[in-house]
Amino acid sequence: MKKELINITKKLVEFQTISSNKSELQKCLEYIQNYFISTKLFSKIFYSSGFPSLFISNSSSKKMDLILNGHIDVVDGAKIQFKPFIKNNRLYGRGTIDMKSSIAIMMIILKNVAQNSTKKIGAMFVCDEEIFGENGTKYLLDKGYRSKFSIITEESNFDIVTKQKGQITIKFEARGKSGHGSQPWTGKNAIENLISSYKQLRRSFPKDQKSSWEKPTINLGIIKGGTAANVIPDEAELFLDIRYPSISKLETVLKKMDKIIENHSVSYSILSKTFPMYSGDVDKYVKKLITITKKIKNKKSKLKWTNYCSDARYFSEKNMPVIEFGPTGGDYHSDNEYVEIDSLIKYYGILKEFILT
Repeated sequence: MKKELINITKKLVEFQTISSNKSELQKCLEYIQNYFISTKLFSKIFYSSGFPSLFISNSSSKKMDLILNGHIDVVDGAKIQFKPFIKNNRLYGRGTIDMKSSIAIMMIILKNVAQNSTKKIGAMFVCDEEIFGENGTKYLLDKGYRSKFSIITEESNFDIVTKQKGQITIKFEARGKSGHGSQPWTGKNAIENLISSYKQLRRSFPKDQKSSWEKPTINLGIIKGGTAANVIPDEAELFLDIRYPSISKLETVLKKMDKIIENHSVSYSILSKTFPMYSGDVDKYVKKLITITKKIKNKKSKLKWTNYCSDARYFSEKNMPVIEFGPTGGDYHSDNEYVEIDSLIKYYGILKEFILT
């Protein structure tokens, strides 16, 4: 099983499945689907806005006892990163921990365990988690797939994620009046107006932003404006990433922005919005996972929250119990991304016993 797990993960990494490369996404999903060709499992590929998704299960029903969820899309990287290698019992390569090793686990679990289970077990293999997941997980859930419990198999070092912050992307725009840079009084500087508006908004967030569930965070990611140093800019824009723990916290931020645009020649638009994830009624499942993990991994799993979001939010929006729980690795989205091979073996054992019991 270890050899098969490594070989499948390596093969998956070799597919350059960045979100814009839909032909590679298609090839990777077809590879996964063909893995089950000699089984009695049900499989179907769906398409939404050109993005494929694959659902595999041991039942033709859309009502599952358990759904495992994972994404095959990865952030872009140099070609060398799509050539996996092993060093010091770690498997390196783009997407090894985020999250093609978990995809390999899901495949083997379906083939070896779900196929013989009396419970209805299904798995979602999606292609757009890195770009908000609306054409993958959200699309499949909108098609009617449901589960009593779901596991997002993202890396968690065997801890259990039960809460995740929501995210909103904001575009601020300012308009001014152009003029010669030697006579700034003849124009209206859009960049200065934009910066002034941002500073006013920034004061409503903690001065020293630290990891805290209760407090929202703000990041100024992009600012654009101007054509030359000696020209007064007549337009400018900036883009903000805001993470928030609750709808009430978000409403407070939006009210602040509405007040700002009343006093400045600025406007804002919401480019994307995802809601916070709350795991729901998962106590009995979490207790069982903690017990099994303690036995196999010799570690007591902690319940935790994250600042980032995942496709778990779409299960939460449908009021389906969901957690994030996965193996150990690191440096995701970087040149040295890796997964701990031993953790994959233990992760397989935990999921297997969880399903069987």
